[in-house]
Amino acid sequence: MITAGPGRPATDRTTRRWLRLVVWPSSALLVLGPVLFLWLSHDVGEPDRLRLQLEAVRAAASAAALTALCGALVGAVYLVGRWSTREGGRSRETAAPMPGPTRRAPTEPHRQRDGEEVVLPGPDSPRPATSRFGRISPRPALADRRAVTELYALGANQLGSERAPVRMAGVYALDQLGQCYPDQRQTVVDVLCGYLRMPFAVPPQLRSDRPYPSDRELAAREELQVRMAVQRVLANHLRPAEDASGRPAATFWPDLDVDLSHAVLVDLDLTGCRPRTARLSGARFSGYAWFAGATFDGPAWFVDATFDGHAWFENSSFLAPAWFLNARFLGETRFKESRFDGDAWFLHAQFAGQTKFTGSEFRGAARFGGALFAGEARFREVEFHGAAELPQPDVDLRASLVRRPADTAHRTWPPGWRVRETDSLVGNLELAGDAPVSPSGQDRVPTSLADGDTGPGSDTSPGSGSGSGSGVTL
Repeated sequence: MITAGPGRPATDRTTRRWLRLVVWPSSALLVLGPVLFLWLSHDVGEPDRLRLQLEAVRAAASAAALTALCGALVGAVYLVGRWSTREGGRSRETAAPMPGPTRRAPTEPHRQRDGEEVVLPGPDSPRPATSRFGRISPRPALADRRAVTELYALGANQLGSERAPVRMAGVYALDQLGQCYPDQRQTVVDVLCGYLRMPFAVPPQLRSDRPYPSDRELAAREELQVRMAVQRVLANHLRPAEDASGRPAATFWPDLDVDLSHAVLVDLDLTGCRPRTARLSGARFSGYAWFAGATFDGPAWFVDATFDGHAWFENSSFLAPAWFLNARFLGETRFKESRFDGDAWFLHAQFAGQTKFTGSEFRGAARFGGALFAGEARFREVEFHGAAELPQPDVDLRASLVRRPADTAHRTWPPGWRVRETDSLVGNLELAGDAPVSPSGQDRVPTSLADGDTGPGSDTSPGSGSGSGSGVTL
């Protein structure tokens, strides 16, 4: 409502102005009319006095009519002004909000020069903001860009602090930035992955006879907590867990590229995650590494990666080529029920513990040339569609199937194993009755494999593999 002063409507001021200009002069005329009449008729005759009386009555009637007309006009103006003021305030107070998702907005929206109303979104609000005409803004508003810059600078500065609690706050500040602004999510992931690629030494277990660790050990443990928080944030946004309605969770960020090359990862849990591309070449996995149910939409690089503990890839799906060249699995390794749509490269990989590929499916080539198995290697009920290179003598291939069994030009099986054709499309792998069997513990990789020894006379270069494994360039 437009006011003429503190608590004084403009309509009241207009009413008082009309009273001063019209009503008061009319009232003065009514008072002065009889006085003027008495003064003029004091010394006149009877005919003139009658004439003057008639003139006075006529003037008084005209003044009365004019006064009544002015009063009616002023009253109408006053009533219309009060009615419009009351209705305008009521409409503003009871105006229903526009339909749409709830947004976290400031008390008063910032108004730009181009007429846009900027509403800072909350974690669950869509972007971009809508303009006052109801259309989607074709470009981000200035306030949005400023907010992105401030949040990014805040998170980056906190992530580089010397204090672990401040670094932890920076991690969650960047997390909030990516949740509110989808176009910044890849940048946030790149920053968090870059933090994990920084050099880090895993602190040893705290001994019971040392209740007071040194400041250096405490700093290493605090840094470990920060890195674990970064891993949880990444896993939370890479995991498309479905809600009650069957749709992906609001925290899922699709189409993300993850680069953790040469990173030190402690007890990494990417169960059910779905990155677009994953670069983990040279990464060191301390503790367990869980990739069960994970889906890799693009290429997955694990070249020269080291798994210190157990590695679980059960029910995982590789929709593009997977590279495990020279990877070292020092604990138990499980690829049960996994699916490789592209070529699977395990050239010169080292498996120190029990290895299980039971029920897996290789739709592309399965390259295990030069791979070393120190423990039991189970490839039972595996289905091979393309080329296969698996010459290791102690690999168990019972109940495995081979598609297009007549295509033997690009397939190498362990000694004693052969394909028995059931029809023109499917063949079964079976062990010949007269095939030699290696005694337990003989012709296996020595236990020093876990310390980095690849066995006598072995060559771990990518180009030294047998068959089509030579000349591989990443």
